[in-house]
Amino acid sequence: LTTGSFTFVMVGLSVVGLLALYWVFSWLTGSALAALMLYVPFVAVALFPTVNGDPYRFSVFAYYAVAPLRYFGPWIVTLLCAAAIRRPDPFHYSLLFLVGASVALNNVDFGLAAWVGSLAAIVVSSRDSLFIPFRIVWRLVGIFALSAGAALGGFCAFTFFRSGTWPDLGRALAF
Repeated sequence: LTTGSFTFVMVGLSVVGLLALYWVFSWLTGSALAALMLYVPFVAVALFPTVNGDPYRFSVFAYYAVAPLRYFGPWIVTLLCAAAIRRPDPFHYSLLFLVGASVALNNVDFGLAAWVGSLAAIVVSSRDSLFIPFRIVWRLVGIFALSAGAALGGFCAFTFFRSGTWPDLGRALAF
């Protein structure tokens, strides 16, 4: 792994993540032009450098530990959430919640908010009236819980088969 190859991969992840957000804006507005009108200010604010007291300017995209490494997962969860809202079926819900749970395991601080937020967005978008029927809420919560179990089980199994020991899940919150 060289500095150039790492930079190339990080730039690629940033481009894919930002394109995912453009697709979300496009789906929400139903128009490419309206999506672009929302997207350009979003990117401008995201890339706006800040001064932290020294002569060096800082942007979240200049530090790979923030973007794309911490933002990429939540951006993909956002894309899958928009897709699940457009096509409300158990497959899209399961895929969304499974990827969301995996992102939350990988990145607790940003991923957990995206995962739980996606559940809230799906529940709110599933209603036809002011009140959401309990059967819909319980079905979505059930898919959410099963996806969490599948992601956690898959992570534990992968770790065990790869290293020979079970993961210490408490270490995920150590820092």
